[in-house]
Amino acid sequence: MPYTLKDFVRDWIQEHADEIVAQLPPEQRIQGLSPEQRIQGLSPEVLEQLLNDLRKMQSAPGKAKPTKKKSKGRAKPDRE
Repeated sequence: MPYTLKDFVRDWIQEHADEIVAQLPPEQRIQGLSPEQRIQGLSPEVLEQLLNDLRKMQSAPGKAKPTKKKSKGRAKPDRE
């Protein structure tokens, strides 16, 4: 059976998949994964810590987000 273009493309993708995926942002890498697939490989300790952090965030709903402080006084003149 001859080695076809389809075979070549399949083999090339298998050889270079890690390089291609590494260039994608995390949001695209996890796109289409279930929550179970996303946490696969995390230790129970890490999962527990993430759960505790989530509970802390949810228990403080009235807490305001930090904002940037506005500077008081005059604006500095541009230097030339």
